[in-house]
Amino acid sequence: MIISLIETFPKPVPFFHFEPRPHHPERFEALGAALRRGRLVAFPTETVYGLGANGLDPDAVLQIFEAKGRPLTDPCILHVSKAADAHALLDLDPGARAVFDVLTKEFWPGPLSIVGPARPVVPPQVTASTGFVAVRCPSHPLARQLIEAAGKPLAAPSANRFGHISPTLPDHVLQDLQHVPFLQILDGGPCNVGIESTVVKLDLASSAKSLLLLRQGGLPRERLESYLGECFRRGELQESISVVSIARKPRSDPVVKPDDEAQMAPGMLLKHYAPSVHTVLLSPISSRDGGLEIPSPPHRSVLIDFGGRRADHHGLFLKVYELCDEDGAAGKGTAEDACRHVFATLRAAEAFAIAEKVELICLADFDPEGLGGYAEALHDRLFRSASGRRAVLRKSSVSPDNFRLWSRGDLGTWLVEHTPPGMNFDQVMDNFCGTVAAGCVASYVLGLGDRHLENICLTKQGQFFHIDFGYFLGEDPKPFAPQVRLPAQVVLH
Repeated sequence: MIISLIETFPKPVPFFHFEPRPHHPERFEALGAALRRGRLVAFPTETVYGLGANGLDPDAVLQIFEAKGRPLTDPCILHVSKAADAHALLDLDPGARAVFDVLTKEFWPGPLSIVGPARPVVPPQVTASTGFVAVRCPSHPLARQLIEAAGKPLAAPSANRFGHISPTLPDHVLQDLQHVPFLQILDGGPCNVGIESTVVKLDLASSAKSLLLLRQGGLPRERLESYLGECFRRGELQESISVVSIARKPRSDPVVKPDDEAQMAPGMLLKHYAPSVHTVLLSPISSRDGGLEIPSPPHRSVLIDFGGRRADHHGLFLKVYELCDEDGAAGKGTAEDACRHVFATLRAAEAFAIAEKVELICLADFDPEGLGGYAEALHDRLFRSASGRRAVLRKSSVSPDNFRLWSRGDLGTWLVEHTPPGMNFDQVMDNFCGTVAAGCVASYVLGLGDRHLENICLTKQGQFFHIDFGYFLGEDPKPFAPQVRLPAQVVLH
C-alpha cells in the first residue's frame, strides 16, 4: 500500500510526498517534531481521520478549534499509543482504575474512548472546561506510530469543518481543510470502521455501578455489556457494572445537547456529520398518512437507502445510493457494513447534488430498536446528518411532469411503486409508452378484439402486451372492425 504525505501551505500550494511501505522512521520523526512545535497533522485512525495537535499544549489545541471552526464547548479526545500512557491523563481512584484496566485490556487498541476526571496536566481547552477528559488508543498502526514519534498525547477530533461529514479518506481532509497553513496529512487509505469511537464515562460513585454510554460508535453496546458480565462472573470485577445509555433512550431519537452547553463528549449536538445540501430523514410512513412533505420533488432529490428499505421508491429519485455494500446491492450487508460506508456515501451524495444542482438529500429512516449497537450508531449519524428533520412522500411530492399520475388504483401508481432496483421511472415509462404504441399498431393490423385489462399484461419494467388471441383476423362477433383504441386506465395523464 502506498503511504503519502500531503502538505498544504497558506496559498495553498499542495506538495505531495509518496513513500511505499515500510514507512521510513525519519518521516515520523519529522512529523513528531512538527507536533511538538505546535503544528497540526491529520492522520488516519480505524474510525475516521483525526486532526491532531499536542494535547498538552493549549495554543496548539486552540489551532484545532480555529482550523475546524469548532466551538470551545465541544471537547477533544486525547489519543495515546498504549494504555499505560492514559494514567498520566486520568485521575482515577482504585475502583475506577480496576474497571479502566479491564476495559482497556479487551478493547484497546480500538474504537472505545473512556471519560474520567482529568489530571491538571490536561488543558481546559481539551475538556471544554468540564474537568473530564476522554482518552483512547487507536488501533491504526500509523496513528500509534505517529503518537509515539510525538511523545505526547494527541488531541484529535475529526479532520473536517465543524458539523460537516466526517472524513474517512485523505481526500476528504483536503477538501475541508486545505485552507489550514502548513497542514500535513498522513495518508493511510480508507478507515475500516468508518464511524467515530464509542464514548463511555466511568460512573462508579453511586451504589449502582455503571458505564454511561455518551456516544454510540464503532464498539457496539452489546459487546460492552457481554464482556463486563463475563468479567464479573470470572471475578475480575468485584461488582456488576451495567451499561446505561445517555446517547439514546429506548423507543426515542438520539439525545441532543444544547449548542451553548459544555459537552462531556463530542458528537452530541443536533447538527453534526451534515452535508452542505439540505438533508432530511425519509420517514417510512406511507403517502396516505400525515407528516411533513419532503421540501423538494423526488425527481430532483437524492436518496440514500439502508438495506433496501425504500426499494419501492428508488425509481422516484434522480439518484439512489445504498449503504450496505460497495456494489450498492439492496438488501445485502449489515449495519456494520453501512457504518463503514456512511460518511463516504454522504460525501458522494453531496458532491453529486452540488454538481447536478439537486435540492435535497433524503436518508432512509428506520427504527434501530432491537437491531444492535451498530444500527443504533448508524441511526445516530443519519439523524444528526439531517439535524433531526423528518419528511414523508405524499401525493403532492411527486411531479406530474415526471410521473403523470399519483392516485391509488391506476397503472401509474403501480409502476411507480414497483419500479425495479437499478431502473428509474423515466426508463420504465419509455418501455411502457413504446410497448403500448407497438401494441396499438399490432392489434390493429391483426384485428385483435377484447382489449380490456383482463387480457393485458404489464411487467414491472413497463412492458405492455396482449395475452388473449381468441378474436383476431376479423374473427370477432362484434359488428364493427377493431379500432386503434386503449382502455381508459392505460392512458396516463
